[in-house]
Amino acid sequence: MAYDLRSMDPAAACGGRWVGNPPDVPIFGAAIDSRKISGGEIFVAIATDRDDGHRYLDRAAACGAAAAIVERPNPSIAIAQLEVADSLRALRAIAAARRRMLSRCEVIAVAGSYGKTTTKELLALLLGRHCTFATEGNLNNSIGVPLSILRIDESVHSRAVFEVGISHPGEMATIAEILAPQHVIFTGLSEKHLEFFPSKDALLEEKLLICGSVKRIGGKIALPRRLAAARQFLPFRENILLPATQHAQFVLPDRSRGFSEDFSLCLAICDHFSIGHGAIAERLSRWRPPHLRGEIYRHLPSGRHYYVDCYNSDLPALLNGAWTFMDRFKNVPRLFALGSMEELGPESEKIHRNAGRRLQFSKGDRFVLIGGHVDAIAHELLRRGLPGCDVKLCCSHAEMKLEIDRFAGAVFLKGSRIHQMEMLVDFANCEKVL
Repeated sequence: MAYDLRSMDPAAACGGRWVGNPPDVPIFGAAIDSRKISGGEIFVAIATDRDDGHRYLDRAAACGAAAAIVERPNPSIAIAQLEVADSLRALRAIAAARRRMLSRCEVIAVAGSYGKTTTKELLALLLGRHCTFATEGNLNNSIGVPLSILRIDESVHSRAVFEVGISHPGEMATIAEILAPQHVIFTGLSEKHLEFFPSKDALLEEKLLICGSVKRIGGKIALPRRLAAARQFLPFRENILLPATQHAQFVLPDRSRGFSEDFSLCLAICDHFSIGHGAIAERLSRWRPPHLRGEIYRHLPSGRHYYVDCYNSDLPALLNGAWTFMDRFKNVPRLFALGSMEELGPESEKIHRNAGRRLQFSKGDRFVLIGGHVDAIAHELLRRGLPGCDVKLCCSHAEMKLEIDRFAGAVFLKGSRIHQMEMLVDFANCEKVL
């Protein structure tokens, strides 16, 4: 049975008041989207510049919400309503109060610029899905984290793994205050979201705010060895867990450097918790990549394969994904369908040029590119000897899809979220291979 939020008195936690009677049914979790209510949640009506959640109060009630957090009560709608000054702040206050109540569940945060979702899912698998909570999808920001906290049930979950991500200054401080993790995995740092920060050092310092609670309670921070000497980590030197340099006793389902590093970080945390290597090996055999992060599909009519790794993109993720694609499809024609890497700030063109210098390719490989600064990738590929006929800059999805649909072989899809590269896959006529 999930935790009933009425047990913690949500009105007292956020300084609100019930309009009329409090709910007489259990409250299990929270939702900010009325379409995602499955029954029993408290609906949080958040007003933004784009929309106002109060418009959907009647839909939330119809979908089975147990109650609602509102700034403007609507007595005509038959649902218990908790009136507050600011719905989002109320959600965060309730989540923070609930987090302080968690005494038996150890919380691990997964932070960094890339690989967070894969690492989060992998760690939850290795720790044991039967007793480990993990955030759904990438609910990793200052709204998603509070929503996830309210779904933890200590009668089931002895550990909880949270992905945490930011795009603007100030966000991590909010998340860190609410989540207060005992342990952190830091996957690495790239230039992603650098357009909102004055420097890469400033971005790292912001991300490391999630480690404040770790230092206070003597928890652990697992991070790649190459980052351990960075000055920002010096205050945490007593808390750092360095991953093993080798783990040959395990058969990894993905031989890329990125997955190997993610596994090493997860293994360091598992060893800290004394999870047996036999259990880890058995659980590892059940690994499946998260949606859009290294999935493989076969197009039944044509036999074409799609390597779908397009949830997002930055330089480390692009290079790792491309290497994995080439390793899996060694003896077939290959097409790289790449969207630009976004949110890189003033260094964007330089980073795209660096991608063109470092991307591996073989004779016969083709590239179709879309988005800003992909001409810099194309320039470097041509300079390195790739024939001009094998590099094409596209202006639209339709143009790119035409190139893919007439290609026989394997297609690698990678790009920042804005490009939604998965739209180029004919999923209706595909079977999933991995």
